[in-house]
Amino acid sequence: TSPSAEELGIPGYLLSHPDPGSRVAANERRIARAGQDFSGYRVGREDFLARLDGLVYGEDPRQGYFIGQRFIQPTLGLELTFPFGWDTQNSPQAVQAVSAQRDAMMQLSFAGVDTVDAGLGRFGQQQGVTLLQTNRQNLNGLAVAWAEFRATPQPDQTLRGYILYASHNGSVFQLLGYTPQDRWPAVGPALAASFQTFARIVNDPALLDVSPHQIQIVRLDQSMTGREFLTRYPSTVDDQSVLLANQISADERLESGRLMKQITGGRVPGQ
Repeated sequence: TSPSAEELGIPGYLLSHPDPGSRVAANERRIARAGQDFSGYRVGREDFLARLDGLVYGEDPRQGYFIGQRFIQPTLGLELTFPFGWDTQNSPQAVQAVSAQRDAMMQLSFAGVDTVDAGLGRFGQQQGVTLLQTNRQNLNGLAVAWAEFRATPQPDQTLRGYILYASHNGSVFQLLGYTPQDRWPAVGPALAASFQTFARIVNDPALLDVSPHQIQIVRLDQSMTGREFLTRYPSTVDDQSVLLANQISADERLESGRLMKQITGGRVPGQ
């Protein structure tokens, strides 16, 4: 079994998800305190699985996906290529990248303003921020306002970076990149090159026409092993993921009529 968070020395409050072992132990304590006899309760496994039919499995590429360092947002019709070797992460709030040396970062997010000028003005009014040069232009089909800036979030800390606001389909987006002042000569050109890749995607079905993997609930027509299930009901993800999703092993014998999760679909360029 995998070591618990406590065994690894990781405090539970630092975890984005509670430690599974802690959850199980906590639930067992709650059940013991309840003093309730659960032997007569029905386990609604089939009802539960029926509700999973058609559910998205894994990440949904319609919310954005990566081809290497290239980020594609098909729903919004936007793309951005982050610097080579940077670690990237997509979340509902923002797309972020951090340099391998952890000394620079970039972030693309909704700006929360009505115009690119309003965004740039608000950014420049922040305490400690100085806009060194500004410009307005058409960048790869996007109306943008951008600036190079210097910021002093603390008296002993100076940052340099670029800030860009882009208007697209009724929304304004903010693209931010920065690094410490002493790293600017090395990192600045990489940030500038990455900013130049921010673009609209126009009529490119290969990038825009994507779909996620989905769970399909199937009922076994005969008894079989987990390995035979993988062959009889092929999925579009690797075998180990399917076994894990069903909480079975390859050699486990499955009874006829059992409901199982098959993973189907999934269309993402370059994956």
